[in-house]
Amino acid sequence: MLGADPERCLAELDPAVADEPGLDLATANDIHVSADTPLRPEFRARFHARANAAVHPADFAGDAAGVRARINDGVARTTRGLVTDLLQPADVTPETAMLLVNVLWMKAVWTQPFDVELTRDRPFHAPGGTHPAPTMHRTGPMHYAQANGWRMVTLAGRHGVSLDVLLPEDGQEAPGTADLAALYQRRRTEQVRLALPRFRAESRRELGEPLRGLGATGLFDGDYGGISGSPCTWARSSTRPCSGSTNGARRAPPPPRSRCRGARRARPRSP
Repeated sequence: MLGADPERCLAELDPAVADEPGLDLATANDIHVSADTPLRPEFRARFHARANAAVHPADFAGDAAGVRARINDGVARTTRGLVTDLLQPADVTPETAMLLVNVLWMKAVWTQPFDVELTRDRPFHAPGGTHPAPTMHRTGPMHYAQANGWRMVTLAGRHGVSLDVLLPEDGQEAPGTADLAALYQRRRTEQVRLALPRFRAESRRELGEPLRGLGATGLFDGDYGGISGSPCTWARSSTRPCSGSTNGARRAPPPPRSRCRGARRARPRSP
């Protein structure tokens, strides 16, 4: 997929979500599958080799609402109660054959805390208008770059976690891969005077078209023979990626919290 070796990519991701002393992180990679859609043994073994992976039997035909409730309860536990409604009633039906649910919850801590006494309201220019927002301030050496109408500063956190903050010039659309590549190539340590609003962001979207645009077209061709011998068709993929917030304090900052959640489901293909 995407021209990469998926096994190698997954092997590189596993250590990133491994337990580490002092790091508050939780993940879940679960497959919920009906009895009439048996997983191939070789696929089951490869899946179980991934971090925090588990396969659960699911009676979609007889108790779709119960399956949905159990999945939502598990996601709520993993995210410490932050995500309680991942799946909606329309996401799980008697026709569902399989659900893949990935959850990531993390609480990160700045390596250099913001001073809460420097936080004060400043105008924040949002798409819906300008609003006052509590804004944190810090001055000092930071990774900084400017390219293609964008400015970027990288804020370091403990355990190798970092946050890239991008600021566009007026009229800029969302940055593309070329813009991001240019920013990372030009990133240098400079003295920066930073004003960062405290914010919370959450989104939910269907992933079908973005995945096709990235070249992952094999997901939609209906050939899942490597997963199960039962014929299935792709139904839908949705995510609420990176619902998160920023905050600051004088000593140990109330950390940015992020929660990433996603689900994919497949329906049996008509004979």
